Amino acid sequence: MTIHNLYIFDRHCQCIYFQKWSHNNKSNNASTNLTSSNNASNNNSQLGNSGSPAGSAISIEEEAKLVYGVVLSLRNFVRKLSGNQDGFISYKTSTYRLHYYETPTGLKFVMNSDPNTESLRLVLKQIHVQLYVEFVVKNGLMRFDDTRWEISQGFLQNSQPATAAGQDDTHTTTTATTSSALPPPPPGNISNELFRIAVDRFIRSLKSFE
Repeated sequence: MTIHNLYIFDRHCQCIYFQKWSHNNKSNNASTNLTSSNNASNNNSQLGNSGSPAGSAISIEEEAKLVYGVVLSLRNFVRKLSGNQDGFISYKTSTYRLHYYETPTGLKFVMNSDPNTESLRLVLKQIHVQLYVEFVVKNGLMRFDDTRWEISQGFLQNSQPATAAGQDDTHTTTTATTSSALPPPPPGNISNELFRIAVDRFIRSLKSFE
């Protein structure tokens, strides 16, 4: 059994964390892997001028968007069929299994493994409760690249106090217009090395990790 990678998405559909794991190949598969690698190299050289096939090489950002799109579609589909908000737990193909856990605050934890791995929903829940809360939420020094999503949603503008009698309405209108014209800030990312190390140690300690 093998665990491949982990994604964390915030409630605004942004991937705020990604981590992947490499695994050592067994010695008895060395010749097979070498042959496959040579074949892949030959194919890549032949495709050099015509471009690589779809899905052969994409950025982490594009990959995360594809993963989130699949997860969101399947989650909504399962909710419509079953009426259960937590009905979507995982799905499996012939080559991998995707595991899903969503917190009450809208955080989405997604993990990919080989298709023979047991459900990792409890593992994702442990990552949230024991590691994310401890190293990210409770860390006073933890910094996101941006945490102003309330401002981009107009939170501050709607919560402004009423204008006092006799106050210049022109100034108020100008301020509101300027605030609404500001572009939304970039998404925040978890940049916490302690959290990354803790997740890595936790995953490598699992029986599912080989």
